[in-house]
Amino acid sequence: MFAIAAVCTLATDGCMKPTPIVLQYLPDPAAHLAGRFFAAKVAVTTSQSPGVDSRVGMIADSGGNQIAILQVVDINVQTASVIAKALAEAGLQPIMIGAVPASRQPPFGIDFMIMSGVDQLKCDKRFLPDMVPGAYRLSASVVIKLELVNRDGVLAVVQGSSDLEEPPFGANPAAYKPAITDPGKALSWALSRAVRSALADPALAAPLPRHKVPSPAEN
Repeated sequence: MFAIAAVCTLATDGCMKPTPIVLQYLPDPAAHLAGRFFAAKVAVTTSQSPGVDSRVGMIADSGGNQIAILQVVDINVQTASVIAKALAEAGLQPIMIGAVPASRQPPFGIDFMIMSGVDQLKCDKRFLPDMVPGAYRLSASVVIKLELVNRDGVLAVVQGSSDLEEPPFGANPAAYKPAITDPGKALSWALSRAVRSALADPALAAPLPRHKVPSPAEN
């Protein structure tokens, strides 16, 4: 999958120009993330992804030939932006600050800081043989790490992950009507879900100021 992309890094004549993907935060009301925390200020640093290539996947035609290379430009900035939007949905006040400070502490006047890393960011779209016109398989996979700190040190290190398969395994591609058809949306959906799963981890959620959940007697 990445052999052709590797050749293209030399920018030789005839190489396929990557198709840019823009990552977006896609909320999910069913996740019940909205307003979960009080509005504490949280610094969000640019993500660190030393082992992740910006070329995150490809599109292949029905004959298995690569017809597009998918690329996330400024992958660390885009990932951090998605994390910040998830924090805002959860009720916090995210503040983008760029690179991780040398002190690895929140800037003055900010309660917490979240540092992140991308361990995996992949997306492929493969059209099926012509006997099933227009049918395809779209997959996306994301693994991220979030580290929550305050001025006293590290509070939590958690991982979030998510996978997407369209159509789902077992579904008939010829009959299935996909909810997601675009690789960019598929990768955004998987990343958004991975971030939410990390925020829901009790180890990360416990140090953050959380709204009290009323007991039945108080309702």
